[in-house]
Formats: sequence, C-alpha cells, structure tokens
Amino acid sequence: MIQPQPTWATALIRAAGGRVPEYGSPEWHALPEDSPARVASCVIAAECWRQYTDPEETARRLAAEVAELRYQQECYEAQVAEEEWQAVRDRLARPAPSQRVLRVRRGDFTGAVRALEQEERVAHLPFSEGLPYPAVAGEGEGPLPALPSTASMIRRVS
Repeated sequence: MIQPQPTWATALIRAAGGRVPEYGSPEWHALPEDSPARVASCVIAAECWRQYTDPEETARRLAAEVAELRYQQECYEAQVAEEEWQAVRDRLARPAPSQRVLRVRRGDFTGAVRALEQEERVAHLPFSEGLPYPAVAGEGEGPLPALPSTASMIRRVS
C-alpha cells in the first residue's frame, strides 16, 4: 500500500494558496525562486515520483501491463487460428482433380485409362440410402454392370 502524503508535503502545497503550475512549465520558470507556488510544484512532482516508483505501485502497473499483453496475445492467436482454419476450409471446398486427370497430367495414359474404368465402374454402382459409399454387390443389389472394353476406353481418352 502506498504511504499517504507526509504532512510536511501537504503543508507546503497548501501554502501556495491557489493554482500551482506544472513543474518545469513556462509558468513555473516565470515564478520567483522563493515563490510558495514554485516550491509546491516541486513537492507535487516529488510526491508523484515517490508514488510512481513505490514497489507496490510498480507491481500493480506491471501486472496490468502483463494482463493486457496476454489478452492481446490470445486475441492474436485466436485470429491467426481462425485465418488458418478458414484457409483449410477454403482449400477443402475446392474440388480436387480426379485420378484420371492427374495421371493424364503426368503422362501416364495407361493409368488414366484404368482410372477412367474405375470412375465408370463406380458411377454404375447403386448407392444405399444414407450411406456415403456405394452398396456392395451381392447385398440384394444385383451384379456389377459390365464395363466397356479397354480399346473403347483408349479411343475415348485420345
């Protein structure tokens, strides 16, 4: 706890009898050397310094500063995390190229034909209600449909 202002300091400040200019201001410099207002201004400045440098006051100010910095850091981290998650959501929202397209880009045309065959095989599979994947043949869905020949696939790719 900051110690209260000493009685001698209070007496010197009251002796100024009115407005006391800020220490070091042009008004303060204009006062005569023995002016009670000039002395009171020095006493006020000394009291302010004593209170500012008090260990408990310094600890209180530092604790408030640390709390503010922690809050700012948490806000920054939350913002960065939200921006990173938004980037992930944006990336996931973009459709990815199919295996066939990727294989054609790499020049793997045989693999592209196999990927096309797979796409057509999957396109013909019946999908079960509520399942995110095709139903397995043999569960009352009937046999898989016949696929076109590889030669006809190659003609379509070229």
